[in-house]
Amino acid sequence: MNIKVFLTRLNEENIKLSESNNKVLISAPKGSVTEDIIKEIKDNKQELIKYLKKTKIWDSFISIEPVVKKEYYTLSSAQERIYLLHQMSVEKETISVFRCFSIMREISFKLIKDIFISLTKRHDSLRTTFDLVEDLPVQLIHSDENIDLEQYEIFSIEELEQIKSIFIRPFDLTKTPLLRVGYVKNTSSNENYLMVDMHHIISDGVSMDLLQNEFSK
Repeated sequence: MNIKVFLTRLNEENIKLSESNNKVLISAPKGSVTEDIIKEIKDNKQELIKYLKKTKIWDSFISIEPVVKKEYYTLSSAQERIYLLHQMSVEKETISVFRCFSIMREISFKLIKDIFISLTKRHDSLRTTFDLVEDLPVQLIHSDENIDLEQYEIFSIEELEQIKSIFIRPFDLTKTPLLRVGYVKNTSSNENYLMVDMHHIISDGVSMDLLQNEFSK
């Protein structure tokens, strides 16, 4: 028996099934539940209970609705803390999430740029800046996909640390992007590197993992 098809057919007749304490409950207009329907329910009781339990779990989830488009948005409490740290840091010391990924092949710089433009279009946070409105910090989402891409070339792996120290530097929260991408071509081997640095106000370890996964795909 195809449980989904069966429930769809019942639903068309305004017959609703639900599960409670491993029992199948029936809600239907008087006289609409025939003996054949009762038999089908009894014959497939365990399958129905299993399916109804699963759909009950999914139905309990609340979807996250997009916010109404505005000129600017208030900061979350975590963002407020990071914004304050940024303002207090000496010479805007770096407050960012950095990753360096090893790539066992050579990728064209244009392809990397196209991928990150696509990712920036997809994620509002990569087009977000922060400023003051009436002395309160707010976040602004921009429409343009501005990408800060840098290209490096090294002749040995020992040079990579020096490149990282050049690459990782403070961001200006009022200017997009708060994302910096660097491609390091290693002329001495096939192992090249992709460096990604994002201000912590728009990123954390989890979002960096998601970005890495989407880039790979």
